[in-house]
Amino acid sequence: MKVLNAFVAIFLFSSPLISQQQAVKAPASCGEMHAKVLVDLDATQHRILPPETGKARIFFLFDYGGALAWSYPFLKVGIDGQWVGGLAKNSWFSKSVEPGEQHLCVATKDGVVGLAHLTVEGGKTYYYRVRAFTNGVYLFYTGPDRVDSDEAAFQIGQFSLTTIHVKR
Repeated sequence: MKVLNAFVAIFLFSSPLISQQQAVKAPASCGEMHAKVLVDLDATQHRILPPETGKARIFFLFDYGGALAWSYPFLKVGIDGQWVGGLAKNSWFSKSVEPGEQHLCVATKDGVVGLAHLTVEGGKTYYYRVRAFTNGVYLFYTGPDRVDSDEAAFQIGQFSLTTIHVKR
């Protein structure tokens, strides 16, 4: 009975503290965290498009590496507060952007994986990659990290292109 009383006391005294905690606000570079981003994969598209006239092009790659074959995580990619794409295992997409400072966000359904910012110039191409690793129990992410164009071209040649559908 003493154990039950102690448990009830701990619960009652800690519940006001729990209720006062505020949800962590997503960074401005992310879109609305509850938005559902769906993607289609196309394993036949491997073309590296040049930037549109006067704009820059950013390529995003997700190097899943085959860890935990029973679980395929999904990533949302945001630029300056808008979800612009999604990545599933070993996939890529690109986005044309205006020159200037860009703020990048990569997130799962559970929260932000990584952030980056860069200043892009019109007519140039940039490559960013997120990687997934496992220790056999947990899945870890790195990135988004800048990638060399040769490495990016190699991965784009092997990965599937994603197209996005955002549901609010």
